[in-house]
Formats: sequence, C-alpha cells, structure tokens
Amino acid sequence: MSTPGCRTKGVGGKGSPVAGDGWNNGGGEHHNCMAGAAVSRPIRPWSRDKLDLLGKYLQAYTRIMHRQPWLKRSSFIDAFAGAGQYFDPEVDEYVDGSPLVALDCEPPFDEFWFIDLSSARIAELQNHADTRGRSDIHFHTGDANRFLTRDVALTITYDSYRRGFVFVDPYGLQVDWATIEVLTATKALDLFINFPVMGVNRLLPRDEAPDPTSSGRLKLLFKDTEWVESLYLHVADLFGDVRAMRDRLDAQRLADRYIADVRSLFPYTSRPVIMRNSVNAPLYALFLASHNANAAKITDSIFDKYTREAAARPPRPRRTPTPGCFENGCPGADTTTRSCYRTQSLSGHPQNRGLTFSHARAV
Repeated sequence: MSTPGCRTKGVGGKGSPVAGDGWNNGGGEHHNCMAGAAVSRPIRPWSRDKLDLLGKYLQAYTRIMHRQPWLKRSSFIDAFAGAGQYFDPEVDEYVDGSPLVALDCEPPFDEFWFIDLSSARIAELQNHADTRGRSDIHFHTGDANRFLTRDVALTITYDSYRRGFVFVDPYGLQVDWATIEVLTATKALDLFINFPVMGVNRLLPRDEAPDPTSSGRLKLLFKDTEWVESLYLHVADLFGDVRAMRDRLDAQRLADRYIADVRSLFPYTSRPVIMRNSVNAPLYALFLASHNANAAKITDSIFDKYTREAAARPPRPRRTPTPGCFENGCPGADTTTRSCYRTQSLSGHPQNRGLTFSHARAV
C-alpha cells in the first residue's frame, strides 16, 4: 500500500533518458538521445519548489475532502497541464509535473481534468498518465479560459455536491479575469494560482506609459486597471516634453494588487509566497483562493515553513559552462548568469554524453 500523500519525485534514475518524457507548466530544452527519442525540458529549483508546495497542500486537501460524507465527487483540474515531466539538470533526474503529482495523491481524487493548448503536450501527458492505470482522466486540448468557463464551471457546482481544485499555473498572461469570476461563482472550486509577477512587470515600463497592447492585456488580467495610472508621474524633460515615469514596483506590491482583486470574489486567500530565480528576481506569486477559512490557514502554514527553510538554505554554487554549452542549448545552462547547473567534465554532462540540443524556452 502506498504511503498517503502527494509525491513530487524524480524518476528514471541519475542521468537516464526516459522515452517520451516531457514537461509541465513551462518549457525548456528538447534533446534527442542516440539510443532513441527523448524530450527533455529542464526544471529549475524555484519550479521544483512550486511543485513541492502544491503536493503538500493537495495531501491536506484530499485527506479533508475524503472525510466529508456529503461529497459525491472530488476533481483536480490542471488548467495548463503540460506534458507531465521535467528534467532537473542540477541532480540529473526526471521530475513529475503537477498532473502526475495530483495522480499520485493518497487518498486520491475521484477524477482529473488536464487542459493544454498543445496537442503534442497532451499526447505526452496521456502516455505518462496511462502508467497510473486510471480511467477517470479527461484530457482537453484548447484554450484554458474557454474550457474552464464552458465545461468545468458548468459541471462542478455547489448544488451537485461536487468539489474541485483548480491549479492555475499559466505559461504567461493567459488567464482572464472573467475566467476567475466564473470559477468563483460556482462556490465549488478552490484555486491555487501562480500569478506571473515578472510578466506583468514587463507590461509596465519605467519610462513611458503602457502601450495599447499592454494596456489591453492588463485589462483582461485584472479586475480593473485604474491603479495603473497612479503608478506614473508625468514630468517634463529638459526640452519641455512631458513623459510618463514609473516609480519602482516591487513584487509584493504587485502580488497584493492582484490578490486584493481575487479577495473581492473569494472570501479567503492565503498569503502569497514569491518564487524567485537564481539571481533573486521575482517570477511568480503563488497563493490559494478558497471558500473555506481553514484551507487558507493550512496554506499559510505550508508557505511559512517553506519561507523559513528557503531563507536557511546556503546559496547554490555557480559553475562555469563547458565550451559549447550555450551554443548547443545545454539544459543545465543559465543564460542569465552564464553558468551551468550540470556537473562539468563528468559523464553526466550532455557534451560528454553525445547528446545534441535544440533551443526552446526555459521553465
């Protein structure tokens, strides 16, 4: 019998290519192994932390829901499911993504809805999910906003005595505010949201107001955008031309702005945890939105422990990339810091394994 909980584990062994392995909630590098086709997209430490936090909360969620005698069906919905696995170049192993983390929960969910815009990623995910032997998985290729509002929200309702957990971890800025409103109205769905702080920050330039395209995207993402105007001061330069200038906008302030909007819909939200990359730049704000006060308290407890442990971690060592590491798209390469996570000059490094790489986008 498996131990109760939701696991976020490495698979395939150290450095072993697994045919058909893929990615979840982010991109990475593709490579072809001489022994056969394999797809690998690297996961970075902050994304692995995110999956660990998700697994810890799901463990608490499923245990509580299975004790509810009125509950007819519990569902896990992954709005940006990806292909199911990542490759961790720091430890040279494959890691289960969020769909497989949810599938491994004990006690289990009653059904699963996996959504992704890419048919290729869904096909890879189906291959991974088939190894779990479940017949209660729904796969959907298409826009998450459309499927969540037209299918999930109409199926999982308060009066049906069904409840659902929606993992909202977009690849960019794809989640519309209207979608959040529809999901809230069901009163049957809790949301675990990974809000893209860095993506939003890029829409708010320092030396000019957002252009029409950026403004349009912000209007879709937030409840309202009146606050955007207040960020900018209009000042005259030496030639008398008036320009818009924005003051510094930190990640916490931006996350609080979005969470305040969400709190106008959901009665309870957790405190966010800011996920940062290897140079301490904020990427996302992870938080829970729920109709249950205890759910927010449990999330706060999990996040508080993570924050304490993360603060106590020693800094990760930086390594010098091997020649050709960046040119060939090594999945261990960090182009921001010009370093490589992979162990150098050992058999584990792709340059010494006979692997060739083509560039995609990093998680």
